[in-house]
Amino acid sequence: MSRRKKNIKKKLFFDIKYGSSEIEYLINLVMKNGKKSLARRIVYNSLDSVSATLNTTQLLVLEQVLQNTKPNLEVKSKRVVGNTYQVPVEISLKRQLTLAFK
Repeated sequence: MSRRKKNIKKKLFFDIKYGSSEIEYLINLVMKNGKKSLARRIVYNSLDSVSATLNTTQLLVLEQVLQNTKPNLEVKSKRVVGNTYQVPVEISLKRQLTLAFK
């Protein structure tokens, strides 16, 4: 039996304007020194300007960006006998989104 504490998943919060958890995550990444209203203004204005130039909705723009940038595989080191091999491993959806936002 493991003595480690169980990993408690954080409660998902949703965006006020669009009801999307991805936009809320992006706002939290942009936020500096607890100024969430400024971060929201920056994210909403950037999504509005991009959607105006592409003539699509803001959520579609963000979904396309995330779909194009998130990786499906990640390489991890595996040591066999005396050699170290790079083995491709599939990534969970949460890890894909984290890497895409970074």
